[in-house]
Amino acid sequence: MKIKGIFSKIFISFIILIILLLTIMPSSSAGFMDDWYRCEPIIDVEWNETDISEPISPYSEPREIPIKIKIKISGPLQHIVSEKYGGNDFFVDLYMEDTPEWCKASLYPPIIIMKVSQNWEIANATIAITLDKDSPAFQREELKIRIVSRRMGYKATVVPEGNATLTIPFKVGYVPYLAINELGGNHKEIEPNEVAYFPLEVINLGNDITDVKIDLITVPDGWNVEVFDFITLDKYHGKSYKKTLNLAVKPPDSFGYHEDREVIEVSITPSSNFDSNLTGESNILTFVVYSRGFSTPGFEGITVIISLFVVLFIYKRKKLNNYKKEESN
Repeated sequence: MKIKGIFSKIFISFIILIILLLTIMPSSSAGFMDDWYRCEPIIDVEWNETDISEPISPYSEPREIPIKIKIKISGPLQHIVSEKYGGNDFFVDLYMEDTPEWCKASLYPPIIIMKVSQNWEIANATIAITLDKDSPAFQREELKIRIVSRRMGYKATVVPEGNATLTIPFKVGYVPYLAINELGGNHKEIEPNEVAYFPLEVINLGNDITDVKIDLITVPDGWNVEVFDFITLDKYHGKSYKKTLNLAVKPPDSFGYHEDREVIEVSITPSSNFDSNLTGESNILTFVVYSRGFSTPGFEGITVIISLFVVLFIYKRKKLNNYKKEESN
């Protein structure tokens, strides 16, 4: 009976000791019960594919993509850890791990604070994407984002560091964008028998090979205007991403005095060499030409002929006079 009573007391004491250990272990020094309290963090990320379905283009506003960060703990005693640490802050860091060199992407906020729970805790974040002007059009790329939850615990690690990676694919859009320099200005004063030349430097600032169509919108009656109607330019900073065109304007040169002032309008429109449906805005250029002076069209040849007849007449007259003098002698 005494031995039975002793074993009963020992068993009760052991149970009490186990209960005490379970109660104080998370705040005590590391021990053999740590594995019972250790909970792994589970991280999940959600985002809507429609937010990135359209291509991202250079020169556009930053494309913003909302994401949801979800985190919870899981382990044998997750309910005890959740109750004991539920009021504590759970810090989660967000990093841009990998982006193309011509892409700038940022995450905000960079740190998310959530509560410890065995159920999903959710927080919102946003990715902002901008592309450099030399981003390769029509190319498919991706962003890599890392989500890191910080470890929890004092002397013992109750929740270790958690890691998750999110990959977001996107496509680069095409930008039909031209810069046009009027190298000689847009105003000329000439005589009716002259030609006004307007040199135009056309520069492709877009991110792919671009076709350029030149259309004459306004040409006054009787005036002659000539210019290349089509050119192709390499992408920005390519081998031939800029070219110079010469717009030639010839006013009427009918006989008489002229004092004409006319306006010539030209349209220059970029489009993708890969997909002609991708067309940019037309650049409308205006040129003013003054034609002043007296015009004698074709009279120069007539003057020469008359001059020859006059010379021949004088020569024959002189020869006839000389012959008459010789006869008289």
